[in-house]
Amino acid sequence: MKKAIENFMDTYGKYIVASTFAQKQWTKDELEYVVSLFRDDSQR
Repeated sequence: MKKAIENFMDTYGKYIVASTFAQKQWTKDELEYVVSLFRDDSQR
């Protein structure tokens, strides 16, 4: 599981950081989409 989290951060972390710096407001749908991507990754 730890490896999955590391892979998740490598893949999506930069986008999350970039959007944070841009002070992007995440909508509920966007968050659910990111979570679903993470869930799919961790099941492989």
